[in-house]
Amino acid sequence: DNKDRVIQGQRDTPPVDGNQDKLYETARQLVGEERPIDAVYTSDLRRAKDHARLIADFLRARYSDLYPGHTIDYFENDLLRERARGPLEGAKCVVNDTGLTITLEEGKAVALPDGQTTQVLRLPQFQSVDEYLWSLDDPMLGEDRAAIAERIGMFKDRYLKIYERSGGKVLIMGHSHWINPARNLLVDGDVASRPFE
Repeated sequence: DNKDRVIQGQRDTPPVDGNQDKLYETARQLVGEERPIDAVYTSDLRRAKDHARLIADFLRARYSDLYPGHTIDYFENDLLRERARGPLEGAKCVVNDTGLTITLEEGKAVALPDGQTTQVLRLPQFQSVDEYLWSLDDPMLGEDRAAIAERIGMFKDRYLKIYERSGGKVLIMGHSHWINPARNLLVDGDVASRPFE
């Protein structure tokens, strides 16, 4: 959750306070599954890796009794970073009755279709920041769909195949605008096959 309504993208910001209860509940559910986690992969951005470390440490402690000798590999990887958002990173967002308004940081601007530039985007057709970000496929505003699909494919080919061959179980901790297209690509073959969840 982004309580300040700021577009993060690949900025390295601290995790949101107060999510520990949710994290430990997720970890307890993972302990209850019939097979243990073999590896935890996480983005190298603090807001993901700090949470991933908590879950990995929790699992290691619980698994020591349940699965003596079992180890959990832990990896931080830049391929799991949130989708880059170019000039939108750091922008403040407001959603109200008139739709979505995005105000870029001082000194940043985006080009409009008429060739003008603006620091404030008024988007009445959107009722959430995620809905707007999910709709973007413009390399001038960060990673387009082809670029994120390439990054997901590289991660799968370089890292997940190791565990696929051995039947291992992997937990991926990352960011919503990486996880959603990854799910879509790996399940349906298209990063935009399903709406943002």
